[in-house]
Amino acid sequence: NEAMQRYVDIHVVIDSKTPWFKSAIGNEGRGDDPYPVNILRQESIRRAQTEWIFLAEGDMVSAPNGHELIRSTWGRMVTEEKHHLLSPGRGKTPGVAFVVPSYYAPTKDRDDAQLRLSERVPKSKDELVSAVKDDKVKRMSDVYDSHKELNYQAWEDLRNDTFMSYNWTMSMEPYYIARKETLPPFDPLFMGMGGDKRSQLRRDGPDLCF
Repeated sequence: NEAMQRYVDIHVVIDSKTPWFKSAIGNEGRGDDPYPVNILRQESIRRAQTEWIFLAEGDMVSAPNGHELIRSTWGRMVTEEKHHLLSPGRGKTPGVAFVVPSYYAPTKDRDDAQLRLSERVPKSKDELVSAVKDDKVKRMSDVYDSHKELNYQAWEDLRNDTFMSYNWTMSMEPYYIARKETLPPFDPLFMGMGGDKRSQLRRDGPDLCF
């Protein structure tokens, strides 16, 4: 695939067969050598060739025009960051991370279930909001507790050129776009799932904007 060859880097972390972390937990494959999820995350961020990164999950599917949507918002994001950094009383936070809301598209009982997932992803915010109202797409706050604090309704009601503040809580696990230099490193001793982004951003990380 030409696009993969041009835009995708693949980094390999070699298992030396020497346990990187001794764990007393023996279940879920953790044991003496648990899966180094945060080492892999940190390595991918460190080697990214761009100033900004988009933290997402491997099983997430973006809109086919997702890159263009981000590019169309880019100028406003940079302006919002500058305004935030110049605002009085902002504290010592190094910058702004822009939270990207995620949604869940179940396949059961859908008329278009035979289509590829990428073809069922809404191509605009208006299409997304309409799909939520028609129950074709669910907010992640209705699926996972780690997104329940996110005010999806308020964001869906916003105009496309508007940002809203994001009130950080310790239960949140947001996906975000941010400058690499503003992000604290992931904790390499983290194992399992849930709490990884929370443990990263709470340590002198950037403020969050939705």
